[in-house]
Amino acid sequence: MKLLIIYPNEGYIRKDYVINALKPDVGNWVILATDKRVISSDVINSLISLPVEEPEEEDDEEEDEKSEEESDEPEMQILPEDTVIKVFGISKSSQFDKIDNNKLAKLGFTFTSDTFIDENSPEIQLFHSQYLEKNYAYPSYYATRGFDILFDIGMRLASGKKLKETFKQGVSYRLESKFEYSKSLFNTSSNHGIYILKYTPDLTLTRIK
Repeated sequence: MKLLIIYPNEGYIRKDYVINALKPDVGNWVILATDKRVISSDVINSLISLPVEEPEEEDDEEEDEKSEEESDEPEMQILPEDTVIKVFGISKSSQFDKIDNNKLAKLGFTFTSDTFIDENSPEIQLFHSQYLEKNYAYPSYYATRGFDILFDIGMRLASGKKLKETFKQGVSYRLESKFEYSKSLFNTSSNHGIYILKYTPDLTLTRIK
């Protein structure tokens, strides 16, 4: 596996740098390690509009050579239409808000998040209906997060073990939260449960891990 790091210049990344770094015969992983909206948008747009081979036309060779000499466009490799490209981000932060989700889905955009909600799950539907019946409104992020934390702690205490011992029992999944505890500095336990999510072609999110 070959790793190539492309740094922005004057606030953006040139399209030819991105295109010429791709390999047509392998799966290309593009990791966007930036929080800049312009850079993210430029890279996504470059990967969506790949230069592909055009149908052959009967043109005069001299005219072709002349047009190539006069062109100021940077040279980019021609790629097959089935070139595999996957884009990864640290998280789906505000830098992606103005990028069309269809583009993200086409590139299989994969990112991390501390929450994931499956609206079709029976547990979520039951929670929403009961919350709505009691509060006349659907639960906010904080309401659901608070429920997850209390429910997770309650289930651990109900096991009859000491709370810290339950932290060693592995990962637990609640309504939209993932709990994976580990010891950190000063011997305290903290939750490091993070989902890895991916856009699918139908614009839904699927949980990879």
